Amino acid sequence: MRTGKVKYRILSEAGTSLMEMTTVIVIAGILSAVAVVSYDSGSTAIKLDAASKKIVSDVYYAQDLAMNSGRPVKIV
Repeated sequence: MRTGKVKYRILSEAGTSLMEMTTVIVIAGILSAVAVVSYDSGSTAIKLDAASKKIVSDVYYAQDLAMNSGRPVKIV
């Protein structure tokens, strides 16, 4: 029988500390914010590209219509 010896666990080995949890949550928040901003700007770029292609298509259509009808055509 042993007397007088008590085993102590070091607190940092028992689990995660509040500082570690806070760090992980902050990093996850930053990554989420970056992902949302990246997604939003990508979606805007896609919409802008589609709108510019639509304008070009309308101009070509108006040009074709004017050439075939022999009259001026306005794009409104």
